[in-house]
Amino acid sequence: LVIVAGASTLATHILGTSSVILTGANRNARAAQIGIVTSVFQAGALIGASLAGGSAVEVWALSTPVGLVGGILCYRELTPEERRALVDFRRARPWPTGFRRYSVNVGLISFAATVVFGRSELLVLGAHHMAHAAGLFVVATGIAGLASVPMDSLMGPLHPAAAFYTGESRERAAEVLARSLRVTGVLGGFSATALPLIGIVVPLAYGSSYHEAIRAAEILTCVSIFQSVLSPLSSFIVAAGRTGYELSLTVGGALIDVVVAVALVPVWGLEGALVAGASAQFAYVAGSAVVAARVTALDVRVIASSIAPLALGMTCGALGSL
Repeated sequence: LVIVAGASTLATHILGTSSVILTGANRNARAAQIGIVTSVFQAGALIGASLAGGSAVEVWALSTPVGLVGGILCYRELTPEERRALVDFRRARPWPTGFRRYSVNVGLISFAATVVFGRSELLVLGAHHMAHAAGLFVVATGIAGLASVPMDSLMGPLHPAAAFYTGESRERAAEVLARSLRVTGVLGGFSATALPLIGIVVPLAYGSSYHEAIRAAEILTCVSIFQSVLSPLSSFIVAAGRTGYELSLTVGGALIDVVVAVALVPVWGLEGALVAGASAQFAYVAGSAVVAARVTALDVRVIASSIAPLALGMTCGALGSL
């Protein structure tokens, strides 16, 4: 399983560059379509494996090769010249001025966001021998990730657009960012109305023993959707070349995650892990809003208006879950 996961992960990252090439070549619509189809396929495959009675290890092993689908579909869309550029690293040079610092910061941002967020809680739970709570947290985190797919699938194509409009003018960037936030806000509102489905899916997919994960999944789903609705803020911060700010926000959120988890998990267990994750995400989003408003001259009231459909969707979803 380790060999399969390692090989699949390497192939996923290599083929995943195909999506970057598509967006860089201004084929954003096609990249977005592939992203949405891939996300739906991955979610369906994992849920199907769970319903078929697959063990946790088998479902995990399936998740990695299934991730190859998006890269393969994007690779098929490349021209022969683009395919050669994908595997020939010599074509990457000469690098533009400032690229090294930019790429290092972006890599550190991805590392902090991937390795720390959501995983520090697991480490703390494991350190206190709370295996059952850790299992519930993993299930809840996985479900929360699926709920944010509609918004997350749009972020890849948004990056080059954000870079273009940020370079054009701050006012134009603010206009496009506001439009992006309105779109993700509506998508997030629709996603939040599906909260009652968690109470149905969890027992079916994981069994009655995971019934305790339902409430945790609902909380983390709300947090995940909230963060994804406002994720265009981060895209425009990075597009403006302010990777130092974004790195500081990500590391700051990660530190909050770790500190709160260490303080509360020993006392509250699973609830402490939920508070740690939510605190870190809210702090990160709040900081992103401040920086993005400064970088793009975005009116903060636009951010509030983008949250309105999300608040309505969460209210309907919470009422349906009662």
